[in-house]
Amino acid sequence: MTSRSPFLLTACLGLMSALLTGCHSSQDAHVYESTPMLPMTVTVVDSTTGESLWALDVPVNRKLKIRFYDDRKPDDASGNRVAMMRWDLTSTDKSTGKLSNEIAVPLAHSRRIDVTMRDVPEFETSGAFVAPTTPSDPPPTGSGNMLPSEMTPAESKDSPPELDPIEIPSNNGG
Repeated sequence: MTSRSPFLLTACLGLMSALLTGCHSSQDAHVYESTPMLPMTVTVVDSTTGESLWALDVPVNRKLKIRFYDDRKPDDASGNRVAMMRWDLTSTDKSTGKLSNEIAVPLAHSRRIDVTMRDVPEFETSGAFVAPTTPSDPPPTGSGNMLPSEMTPAESKDSPPELDPIEIPSNNGG
């Protein structure tokens, strides 16, 4: 066995390992999808100052995609904002596409993403919080669709059944 054999074996094992696992890249990319029961607001914060740099109320049934590029300098870079964030809103069924908006942000170690939930339920058509009805709310009046149990006795056509008088015997010497 020659001195090149261990080197070749190691090289072959390394190549096979790389081919079997594939090439992986780390992308600082995030997706946030709002639903009627999880309407989201996404905020990018400068963690060194606590300043909110960018925020978006993600509309219901829409998806926010953001990606950070620490190796690219945006046109509007200033101060510690030397990285770039690109973002776009898409429909929930779309999985690819160009991120057409950009903003200058700090590098990864100086930023954070805060996600907050808005009041639920929020519906796509109104774009606003719809307060749920509670049992303490009075039933609608003048509705012919009410059940007899929902009506007061004055509204009900049936009167409560008459109660028969009950005699209670006394225990006086008898």
